[in-house]
Amino acid sequence: MLAVAIAIPFGGHVVKYSLSALATPLLEDKELSIDHAKFGAFQSAVSIPNLFVPFLGGLLLDLRDSRYGILLFLGLCTLGQLVFTLSIAAKSLSWALFARILFGLGQGSTVVAQSHVAATYFASHELVFAVALAESVHNVSGWVSKVYVVPIGRWSGSYMASLWMGVVFRLLSFFAGIVYFVVDPMNLQAAGGRKSRRCSLKAHDLKYYQQHSPKPEAHDSPMSVTSSAPSLTRSGLSRLAKYNQFTFGFCVLCALHLLFSNTYHLFDYVSVNFLESKYHTSTGVSAMYSSITHLSAIFLCPLAGYLLDHFGGKMYVCVAASLCTASAYLLFIFTDVHPAIPLLLLSLCVAFVPTILRSSVPDLISPSSVSEGCRVVLFATAYGVYEICESAGAVLGHVSVGWVVDQNEGDYTTDLWIFVCMSFTAFILCGALCVWDRYIRAEGAVINLSTKQKQLKLQRELQLEQEEFSNDYGDDHEIQRLEELHHNNHQKNYGTL
Repeated sequence: MLAVAIAIPFGGHVVKYSLSALATPLLEDKELSIDHAKFGAFQSAVSIPNLFVPFLGGLLLDLRDSRYGILLFLGLCTLGQLVFTLSIAAKSLSWALFARILFGLGQGSTVVAQSHVAATYFASHELVFAVALAESVHNVSGWVSKVYVVPIGRWSGSYMASLWMGVVFRLLSFFAGIVYFVVDPMNLQAAGGRKSRRCSLKAHDLKYYQQHSPKPEAHDSPMSVTSSAPSLTRSGLSRLAKYNQFTFGFCVLCALHLLFSNTYHLFDYVSVNFLESKYHTSTGVSAMYSSITHLSAIFLCPLAGYLLDHFGGKMYVCVAASLCTASAYLLFIFTDVHPAIPLLLLSLCVAFVPTILRSSVPDLISPSSVSEGCRVVLFATAYGVYEICESAGAVLGHVSVGWVVDQNEGDYTTDLWIFVCMSFTAFILCGALCVWDRYIRAEGAVINLSTKQKQLKLQRELQLEQEEFSNDYGDDHEIQRLEELHHNNHQKNYGTL
């Protein structure tokens, strides 16, 4: 399932990042007649729908069958890239912008879907390493997007062939969505005898009964224990408001994602053109240099996941990554050092930071409410909010970067200083999150623990909560009775799984 989850957004990433390598051909196309600001609008158009769609998409994935939602989002991405290609061929800027918006309607939610699958299957089984593998393939897509555009354009004699190749990549991802639709074991019915991910009675469920249910008396019926549990038949939005899972730490994490992702991605989208202007190289050579960051991260991401799973300290690594990022841009500003050196520094950020931030989302969601014996964790909704933060910066960021370059007659120095300031702001927020997690958080420090340390902490909490539950409700026989009641309620609401 991890392989399928990794493949779902792959084509979208290739298409999204390939526009960077197409910057020079598009800017030189006299019939299109676009400048850097208009080119930035193509990138911002993708982010506009992602200001709200990932949240709704995440809610849909949490509260409904996620397979249908994934196919819907992949279909929108594929249609958007097809319309964009046809619009560029017809030299229609208005239709091209519309197509990018259509592409963006699905792109953000496919990333949410990938994170949702990873968090669901690997939340207690080396989630950091699973996310690291996904980020590694993400960087494969970034590297592919830089290296295929120029050769295909030269071979065909036109950059249009590269755009059509993007449609092919989108179709491959759509096929991955079909595979997920067919094989997802969490949605299989009784044939496999598997239990749904929604129906495991954990210690938090026991704690919910302890806090919200009346003490059972001798004359009580079994149903009286769960009479006060909220119903899962209510509307999705009311459920979301009731669960209230987003902590202060999660908000800081989203701010870090906004800063880190835009610090790198805003640069990445103009990196080929920047390297051409600074080092006076050809488009092909600049694209190869630009791909160094993604190529290095392909191998660094799995290593990062392994190390962080086994040794912890995720936020401390983020602190170091923010300093590496600032140093890379300062090298671009003040020196003429070979571009590989600052780009390799950026690759450390690309390899470690997305892996750390994305895998930390489940750690920073507060213990969820329980409904009719079922623990509800809004992973996809949380990841939807997480993706919106990146889009919030990208909407204005791409246009602003292009506008500043136009105002400075092709010089990127001002933009690089902005990226340095964003890196130092991220450095401060990383420190704040470490302090909150270590000294203020009610549940105790979690985010910097290794996977083994988290499992030991969870085992201790489970043991304590089960002891408290046994004291209030009786022996193991009573717990077994509640588990059977929970399973019957689940079958009534969701069917036999």
